Amino acid sequence: MKKLLLILLFAITYYNSYSQTDTLFYANVEEKPRFAECKEVAKTQEIQCFKEQMDKIIREYIKNITPQGTCGFIQGRVNVSFCINPDGSTKVLQMKSTDKDWEAITLRIIESLPPFIPAKQNGKPVVVKMLLPIRFELF
Repeated sequence: MKKLLLILLFAITYYNSYSQTDTLFYANVEEKPRFAECKEVAKTQEIQCFKEQMDKIIREYIKNITPQGTCGFIQGRVNVSFCINPDGSTKVLQMKSTDKDWEAITLRIIESLPPFIPAKQNGKPVVVKMLLPIRFELF
């Protein structure tokens, strides 16, 4: 009876380990994903360049959707989790916000990002998960 329970326990554990998603997300990679504009920057400046390019894209997107003559102060925050795939494309995984309108805008922003230079591990492009807080402040 103990043998049967042990075999059953092993089978359940084995099954569960393969029933999860087959996508492996890297948190720490040899080469981080980059925008094309950041291709030639020094390694020490990669993160700063990434942030600057992302901020620039978000500002441009917001500027294009904000009606002229908007008055008042509107703000919101969305925490978005997305992955950058080996082909440089993006896919939104999860969003958290108190306002569904901001989530819809965030989804459009992430989906409209230009293709990235993908992250690499052992010389091969890999999927990388990113967490990005986006704060919207319109005056």
